[in-house]
Amino acid sequence: MRGFDLKRYGPVLLIVFLVVTPLAIWAATSGGSGEGGGKKFYVERSVGLTGAPELLITVDDPEVEVTTGNDTVKVTCTDATGKVIVEGTQPWPFPPEAGFAPHAHQPAPADKVEQARRCAVTGTNKKLEADVQ
Repeated sequence: MRGFDLKRYGPVLLIVFLVVTPLAIWAATSGGSGEGGGKKFYVERSVGLTGAPELLITVDDPEVEVTTGNDTVKVTCTDATGKVIVEGTQPWPFPPEAGFAPHAHQPAPADKVEQARRCAVTGTNKKLEADVQ
């Protein structure tokens, strides 16, 4: 029986090491693939089922409640200069969809979705503001 032949298996081991090591480091430091990175409130640029541009506003915090007595909240988004460019009203609580955290689809023109830098949801017991991802 022969021992381990480094000349025969060395190049294969080196290639495996060079491929697996960077992948392992990337996987360990990437923070996973969860939407919003575990944040309780986040806003993303998206495209609706009809193909229309929108801002997807997610509130993944069961402790958030409306304080106005209404069953709606106000959504405002600003551009880089702080000017309000998207405004809307959304039902509260955000409607659930299977497999997703509670969220709302805020429609807006494509140029406004691209210009949006920060959004807020007002009328709740917690401050909900986030940069648009």
